[in-house]
Amino acid sequence: MTSQESVAVASIVRPRRHGWGDQASRRAMSETAESLRRLTGFDACAIEVLRSDDMLEFVALATDNQVTRSEYDGAGSPLSAMYPALELGVEVGVLRFVRSEDMTPEAIDRMRPYGVFPAVQPGNDPTRWHAEDMLIAQVCDDQDKMRALVYFDEPRDCLRPTLVQLTDLERVIQQSLHGILVQIEREEFAQRIRLASATRAVIRSASPHADLGELFSIVRVQCREPFRAHGLWIDTLDALDRELGRPIGTEGSPELGPEVRAALGSAMVSAWERQAVLIIEPDRVWGDDDLDAHFRDQLTPQVSARGLREIALVPIGAGADALAMLAVARDVDAPRWTDDESSAALDVAHDLGRAILNAQANAREWSAVAALRELGDYRRTLIESVARELQNPLALVSGHLDLLVAMDLPADAQRSVVPMIRNTARLTALAQDLSLVSRLADSASPMSTATLELAGLLTEAIAVATPQAEHRDVSIELSVTGGSSVQGHPLELSRCIGALLDNAVKYSHRGGVVEVDLSGDDDAVALTVRDHGIGISSTDQELLFGEFFRSADPAAMSRSGHGLGLSIVRQVLVRHGGTVSVVSTRAQGATFQVLLPAAGGPPLTAPG
Repeated sequence: MTSQESVAVASIVRPRRHGWGDQASRRAMSETAESLRRLTGFDACAIEVLRSDDMLEFVALATDNQVTRSEYDGAGSPLSAMYPALELGVEVGVLRFVRSEDMTPEAIDRMRPYGVFPAVQPGNDPTRWHAEDMLIAQVCDDQDKMRALVYFDEPRDCLRPTLVQLTDLERVIQQSLHGILVQIEREEFAQRIRLASATRAVIRSASPHADLGELFSIVRVQCREPFRAHGLWIDTLDALDRELGRPIGTEGSPELGPEVRAALGSAMVSAWERQAVLIIEPDRVWGDDDLDAHFRDQLTPQVSARGLREIALVPIGAGADALAMLAVARDVDAPRWTDDESSAALDVAHDLGRAILNAQANAREWSAVAALRELGDYRRTLIESVARELQNPLALVSGHLDLLVAMDLPADAQRSVVPMIRNTARLTALAQDLSLVSRLADSASPMSTATLELAGLLTEAIAVATPQAEHRDVSIELSVTGGSSVQGHPLELSRCIGALLDNAVKYSHRGGVVEVDLSGDDDAVALTVRDHGIGISSTDQELLFGEFFRSADPAAMSRSGHGLGLSIVRQVLVRHGGTVSVVSTRAQGATFQVLLPAAGGPPLTAPG
């Protein structure tokens, strides 16, 4: 409702002005309004777009009255103010004509603060156009959702349209109304594409293992231009209470107290639930009435002190949970934040929310890894210290026992010395194994290698194991075919082979046989150690190569051991790029197979 003459504008504080669309979009809307004005025989035509917050925004006013155009262009009004009018009058397709006499006092009171009424003298002629007459066309999408309203005012013939004229008018304007809908959807699509592209750039730039600091740094760089931002700030909501002082990070702006920060966090949770964006302007906070009522004086200086046009606060979340806040500051030369940008920014906020969850999961994972690494380092240091502290006194005890053996002792004393020597040797072996386990578990521990013949190491290991085998009446049979050259550490590989032989002899039945096969080619060398003893249960096989593992099988528990031998086997082979496997059945023995890369060949596995 406009007028070329004097106008009566309600003296109230109007809702914030928006800047729907870019210049090209607004120009297209203005051209459509001008075209409709010429096509329909009305001197005034206005287009209001419905925003997601149920506010109507004037995006085009075709009128010769420049005062009206300046006053209302970009102004908003609540859709609820139009509800009474949209339920009155005569409906013809998408058109609704409401005569002034059809208007209820309630409808006029609700609309008057947001409209301009022509200064037309009241008359009694029922055919003439009245100041409060309204002719409205609704623009709806395919889901019959209203997207815009088009107003026609001041007919050139100064007459109210008849039913026949309304029918003809409804047919004439259909194409233009469709053009308005296309322009609205095109603008929404353009905003979504622009900001979605920025989000994709952020996600592409961020490492899959990026932490929050890296992610937020990329957001600040990659999203500034798409958001047309003077400054951009992002952080999680749980950091607002602790760290937020200047959302955009510009010096010279007022600090935000803890109460304001807490209120901002609560407002973001509420905004995420409503899928709304808050706008802070120099004189008002839009989108949260409580925040505006209680903290306007603390928040609006954040805009005015920096000389900005506005700051948009976008909630970020995943599912039902709000996680973070994105603050977008625009200077006075930038376009106003639009409703289409709010919709697009909220789409972006969902993607960023998932990225934040991933970053937080990565942070928890890295924290757990660091804690485990620290625990492993402590454990390795403890084992190494225990092993070192054991070796010196054990060496002293062993030396004195050797002296006692050389002395002419009574028979009773000799019988005591022999088990002491045997158990001291066991403790010394345990201390040496502990020291080796500690060194093998240290990924930073260097390994010097040389080209070795595994057959030679195997022969030496069998010689060492033979006394124990003879004591248990177990024979060891060796078969060697092909080459056996490998690249490795001689002491580590000797201990690995010795542990396998010791294990096979220990768990064999008396009078049993341990079969040892060694074969090789240009790619790999295979060592197989097979016994026919007590065997290993399937449950124990899953834990067999763990440190200090001892089977609960009574037959196994009756054999001495400290549960480190097979763990050493596994760790040595991992360091040498090899593998170890076991096949066993209870009471039918066990077969261990070791594979090592041949000298000059690639590792069979990645070294640990």
